[in-house]
Amino acid sequence: MTYPTDPSHDALVDELRRLRAKGLVGLRTLRLRELLDAAVACGLAAPGSVGPAGVEALVRKAVEELGGGRLGDAAAYTFGLPPGTRDWPAQDRRRRSAEIYGVGVDRFRKRYERVVLGETADAVLRLAARTAVPESTDRREPAAHEPDPSEAGTRAPPPRQVVPLSVGSRTVPITVHTCSVEMLTGIHVIVSSANTYLELAHTFTTSLSARLRRAASRKGPSGEILDDTLARELATWMSRHGRSGLTVAPGTVVPTSAGDLAQRGIVRIYHAAVVAPRPGTNHYDIDPANISLAVANVFRLARAERVDFPGLRSVCLPLFGTGRGGLAEDVSITWIRAALTAELAEDDSWEVHFVARYPRTARTIVDGLRSDGQAPS
Repeated sequence: MTYPTDPSHDALVDELRRLRAKGLVGLRTLRLRELLDAAVACGLAAPGSVGPAGVEALVRKAVEELGGGRLGDAAAYTFGLPPGTRDWPAQDRRRRSAEIYGVGVDRFRKRYERVVLGETADAVLRLAARTAVPESTDRREPAAHEPDPSEAGTRAPPPRQVVPLSVGSRTVPITVHTCSVEMLTGIHVIVSSANTYLELAHTFTTSLSARLRRAASRKGPSGEILDDTLARELATWMSRHGRSGLTVAPGTVVPTSAGDLAQRGIVRIYHAAVVAPRPGTNHYDIDPANISLAVANVFRLARAERVDFPGLRSVCLPLFGTGRGGLAEDVSITWIRAALTAELAEDDSWEVHFVARYPRTARTIVDGLRSDGQAPS
């Protein structure tokens, strides 16, 4: 098997939800293909294995990866990992997890249990990414360049790497971070991909906007959200501009404060509307040309905001439209690169960063920045 053809996050969450319902004693009756594939990738199960031992070992390692605390403890009881809880009924495990969070069972089920399952799925993906070595028969399109010698034999890109971007007759250094966005520090502007309603993802999900929303919010001593800063400021902007309940033009970029992320040296969060919800469905449409427009508007806005925020000089971009928008990552970086090159040709004083949660995405960004390709006309 080739990782990083990672199992999708949603598929892992679905299998973890089924495991929660059955518990470890029900592993033999479940067919958890994605979890078993991840266990094989992590070296916890032999290829072709159908036994439950590898999946149980993987879930235990994933829960350990959460690092304890309320989240880790609740995850352990959710799956029946502590001694003596292996055969507990699902309702008893859920009740104990709710007690850990200090909430009722129904509230835990509707909110916190989703967080537990989502974070455990993330931990599985991190474990697989760290231990997997891409095979030479990887089905992805070949990179447009030969890898640097410094990367030869590595299992994943470094957490921070600098890539030279060709801008005319010179090169401009671009920094690519492989981490979760809330771990970034000292970058003045972080850009998030948004829908044209400028409505943020729910705080219990794992998208970039959801993570920024959680990290920027002001929280109480038990982790409860006291001020949903980004959502509040976006709603204020929409109301002030007469767009409440309506859409903005694709490519629009709206600024908010960084909320609690200011403690990490972040000054502003920019929300770039690049995906348009398709009426009457759960799907989205995206015109890749709007990605280049959004990038241009990010720098236009940043230049304008230097009046109120002197010294604003560093910007971190994501891959736009590759989540719910469904756009291929290599297509997204192609359109970003075209707009970015044009901006830096006019002013290369900007410090430009990219953030990627998974190594595969980081590699796509690096390949795209090094490529000489142009965005389609």
